[in-house]
Amino acid sequence: MGFTLSQEFAHGGSSSAHLSMHDPAFAEGSKVYYLVQEVDPGEFPDVVRGFYRVEDWQKSTPRQYLQFVVIAFGPDNFPADAANYQLRYGLAGLDSTPFQIDNAYFVFLDRNPPVTGEWVPFEAHIKDDFQRLWGKVPEGFDKLRLLFEVRWDDKTAGDGAADADVYYDDLFIGPK
Repeated sequence: MGFTLSQEFAHGGSSSAHLSMHDPAFAEGSKVYYLVQEVDPGEFPDVVRGFYRVEDWQKSTPRQYLQFVVIAFGPDNFPADAANYQLRYGLAGLDSTPFQIDNAYFVFLDRNPPVTGEWVPFEAHIKDDFQRLWGKVPEGFDKLRLLFEVRWDDKTAGDGAADADVYYDDLFIGPK
C-alpha cells in the first residue's frame, strides 16, 4: 500500500509522506504500507537518515513495527544465487527478527515501541553495515531500492484492529 502527501505534519518544509494503516480485527497474515524510492547513485552511499512520526498507534500483533529496507539489486561482487541483497532496519515496535529471509540481515536501530506525537530522528550507516554483515560493500549494482514502512506480520483474525498513522520526512541517502 502506498503513501499520500500530507500537510498535517511536516518536519521540514510543508509536507511529509503519510502511511495510513487501518486494518480490521479480522485481517490476517502480513501487510505492508510503504514509501519506495529507487536510486542509481553510481557509488554505494554511506548513510540513510531522516525522521518519522507516529500517531494513533494501536498494536494488534507482536509483529507490528516500523522499518526501512535498503536493497541492492544485482551487485557484481555478490553471489548470483539471489537477485538482490538487503539490510532491514527496525526503527520501532519490534524486538526480534520477525521472519527468516536468506538474502537479508535485520539491524535494530530501536527495539522499543514507537514514540507517538513527536518527530524521531534515525540514521543508519548502510555502507559500514553491509561491510560488517555481508563482508563486503555492493559494487556494480543495477540499482538501490529504499522502502520506508509500517507493517504487521503473523496476524490472526481476532487479534484486534491494526491502526497507525506514520509520517516520514527529510529522508536522505548519500555521503556521511
